[in-house]
Amino acid sequence: MESLNQLLAAGRFKEASEQATKRLAQKPGDTEALIALARVAVSSGENEKAEQLLTRADPSGKGNDPEVLLARATLAMRRQQWDKAWEFYRPLVETPTPRVEALYGLGIALCALGEPLKACAALDDAMQLAPTHPDIRYELGRAYMLYGNQVEAGYHFIRGLRLNPKDERGYHAVAYLASGRGKRRSARRVLELGLKQVPGSKLLRDALQSLTSAPSAKDTPEAREQRAVFEQASEMVKGLRTREALELMNAAYKRGMRATVWLKLLEAEACERQKSPDFAGALRAYEEALALDPKDWVAHNNMALFLLRQRGPDALERAIKALEQAHDCAPQEPEPVLNLAISYAKARQKEKAQELARRLVDNLPAQHPFLPAAQALLGNGTPRPSVWKVKSTKGK
Repeated sequence: MESLNQLLAAGRFKEASEQATKRLAQKPGDTEALIALARVAVSSGENEKAEQLLTRADPSGKGNDPEVLLARATLAMRRQQWDKAWEFYRPLVETPTPRVEALYGLGIALCALGEPLKACAALDDAMQLAPTHPDIRYELGRAYMLYGNQVEAGYHFIRGLRLNPKDERGYHAVAYLASGRGKRRSARRVLELGLKQVPGSKLLRDALQSLTSAPSAKDTPEAREQRAVFEQASEMVKGLRTREALELMNAAYKRGMRATVWLKLLEAEACERQKSPDFAGALRAYEEALALDPKDWVAHNNMALFLLRQRGPDALERAIKALEQAHDCAPQEPEPVLNLAISYAKARQKEKAQELARRLVDNLPAQHPFLPAAQALLGNGTPRPSVWKVKSTKGK
């Protein structure tokens, strides 16, 4: 007979519930059965019932049973109590052999708490344990998106879609990234493909309608060359061949190809991701991107994220100014709004942070990748930094 954990892992909740109920009839204090029923209750949204079952399994509320901690963490996630989830997951990932469920949950909680870099590391470790799990790929892409690394974000979103072609969130995220790069035709194709797989998706249908009404960029020979260089250099950066990517872009400039904002943003990323990071070169590339188009919100947004990664004495103040400019350039875009809200929260400007977060929560669709972080700002007031030591940040 399969164990309760095996049944739950296979998604056979009805069988697990029936088996656990029989065991409790014979032994009312069966901890494993109580935990299993609590997990079933969480999965069906019966949070109060789950809490009661966990209290029976661990009356003191201070037990160190990994299964109890995991169930409590999952319940906290369902309630969007990100701080509590973080506290329950931490001891589970600090063991010599952390479980994939704990790493995955911790990554989601860290994203919501405004720590996307640490979320990338936790989710990357989860992916090493479960490389074919589509939800891990999606959440890893979302973490990289929040961190400002669009190349890695797109890579993981696409890998996730290959594993689960029915995931409307993945199509929406890939199209969002493509549209932000000015590749509206590609974004439309992605959304149309998604609607073939998920015909009833309101998320994709609304995104396609919004995209179709927006003006598209001219398709000139130079524009095609710029896109080709960008795509080739992106692949090199993704593979950490940053020097080759920089050489490719510089050679194209010398041939007479004009730079674009997105090429300069990729150049900045390549400078930062070198084995010996060239932070001065990265900052120069961001400034050159802004010189090409001072009204490009993506350039302001990404430069702000770069400044925050430097953690200098005035980094937060400079980042806030850049994000305010990004927001002024594109007040309808959710990404700079979220990043500005998180930065306000870190600067202890709680009212400003929650005003922006409320706007996102009221307007974003239910499956939008930025929604959990906005909800966290409303629930907790300010993101809480993690002291968990990450092992890696490199995407696979």
